[in-house]
Amino acid sequence: GGSSVQAVITNREQLIETRGPQDRAYAVLHGDGTVRCGGSPEFGGDCSGVQDFLHDVQAIHSTRSFFVALQHDGYLVTWGRDYYEHLHILEDIAQLWCLVQSIATADLAVAALLKDGSVVCWGDAEEGGDCQAVQRQLRRSGRSVTHIRGFSAGFGAVCSDGSVVTWGRATLPDRLRHVRNVEQLEATEKAFAVRLSDGSVVAWGDPEFGGDCSSVGPGIVQMIVAGIAAFAALCQDGSVVSWGDPFRGGNRREIAAQHRGEVAPFRHGFVAILEDGSEVYSDDWASQRQTYSPSQV
Repeated sequence: GGSSVQAVITNREQLIETRGPQDRAYAVLHGDGTVRCGGSPEFGGDCSGVQDFLHDVQAIHSTRSFFVALQHDGYLVTWGRDYYEHLHILEDIAQLWCLVQSIATADLAVAALLKDGSVVCWGDAEEGGDCQAVQRQLRRSGRSVTHIRGFSAGFGAVCSDGSVVTWGRATLPDRLRHVRNVEQLEATEKAFAVRLSDGSVVAWGDPEFGGDCSSVGPGIVQMIVAGIAAFAALCQDGSVVSWGDPFRGGNRREIAAQHRGEVAPFRHGFVAILEDGSEVYSDDWASQRQTYSPSQV
């Protein structure tokens, strides 16, 4: 999710950056499934060693020091610093890679959701790289995991019965421990938000990163999108409301416009696609809001 990458969606391209505070690298995923990299070579800015494998890529996620790419056939490709420390783990479960459905990353760990609904993790055990302690919860009574999301130091998963399971340094608020109607989970770097089947939203974690959703009104939310430090919710009436860091998209203002149902992270905020194809941006400054036509982007 948004906590694991900074995705800039422009002309079907995604820009993903490593999470480190310095010596950062980036990877650009093109619409045709190819990848190019830049920035610090040590942290993944040089992908020449795996370039032959970077084709038909559907998603890229990053940790502090390396990238993980998921191909459409379910195989994974990794590159950057320290990725080699986990190669023995990858080799041990290599037979599972063709079954990978999606991946999520934290600063120091990776989680892979397999197509049979099970989860495999690796990396720093305390920060989400070990999910053995919650495997019984993840697979209780034959239930499976539908999607996973990572924040800076752990992961959260939604199970097929509508429950949520967390591990690493991620905690679950008491009010959600027995909830069975969660339909969507998203994460910023330091907060989580869930959408329940009745259209309501529950958030927890650092308020400055979206952990406080009290600004979201009683309207029915159809979708939540996560950025680096803020969430945006697309409501049933076509409006979009955001919360979290006001300088990174969480300016708590509604965009009262009819949408095509498309909202995505963009730079340090969000972009919403209107019915006429124009795009409304909620960028760095809470006071700024501009509308662009597709030809201007």
